[in-house]
Amino acid sequence: MTTAADGEEALKIIRARNFDLVLLDLMLPGMTGMEICRIIRNGPETKHLPIIMLTAKTEEVDRILGLEMGADDYLTKPF
Repeated sequence: MTTAADGEEALKIIRARNFDLVLLDLMLPGMTGMEICRIIRNGPETKHLPIIMLTAKTEEVDRILGLEMGADDYLTKPF
């Protein structure tokens, strides 16, 4: 398992290594999980990388937005 302290670090790690899955929190310092998801989906090497959003944001609109941004699943905390 690999972790990142903020969104920019996460993107650097994702671009540098080959992962099978990304577990992504929405509320990260510096860059939101939604932004990271969009960048991953637009990258030629990462566009097919599965993304599961794990978040405390439980509103239906947040879930819909996360899935529309390209997440493969959206799970709310606590679980």
